Amino acid sequence: MKKKDVFLVPGNHDIENYSFRKETINTIVQNIESNPDAYMEYLVEETNLKKAFETYNNFIKKFYSNEVSDGRSLSPDDVMNVIWDDKINIIILNTSLISDGNKNHKEIIDVNKLSSIKIQDDLPTIVLGHHDFYSIYKSQQKQMVKIFEYLKVKAYLCGDKHKEEIKTISKYNIVNESIPCIVCGKSAVQPTDNYLSLIHI
Repeated sequence: MKKKDVFLVPGNHDIENYSFRKETINTIVQNIESNPDAYMEYLVEETNLKKAFETYNNFIKKFYSNEVSDGRSLSPDDVMNVIWDDKINIIILNTSLISDGNKNHKEIIDVNKLSSIKIQDDLPTIVLGHHDFYSIYKSQQKQMVKIFEYLKVKAYLCGDKHKEEIKTISKYNIVNESIPCIVCGKSAVQPTDNYLSLIHI
């Protein structure tokens, strides 16, 4: 397999801590449901949430080296669209911006960046994220659904839970139509697992 055919998204184990990250996350969590843009001020300068992905970014850039020159190698921790093989738009989401191992809060994405994504209109579009759609705060889910409809998203693919599952994301303007949210299984057992779920090809 060629590296141009490999798509990686940051997950909750790709994060490093930094000064005031915990306080930043607490502030976002307290405000995100009433203000889906509450994270925006923490994507700049010394408070930048993306500082947590420095090692991840370095790894991805090294992995793609000179073989891939699109957004995957330029800004691995960002939201982007990559047109794969002139056949499909693949939107990559970073759903781990406030991941910290705390099960008492949900996740966020950069919805503003997602809203500015450009796609090739004549190609189908899928979205890749680490966490499933319902692991993201509802205030942002509402915005995501509108953006997905505008981008004509056909499916949302994710992992994180280690168990295969298919959910549906109701479309914003169309009754009785939905987008599949496909949670992929995993191919290796961890000591803490009490199951193994594989997707059969």
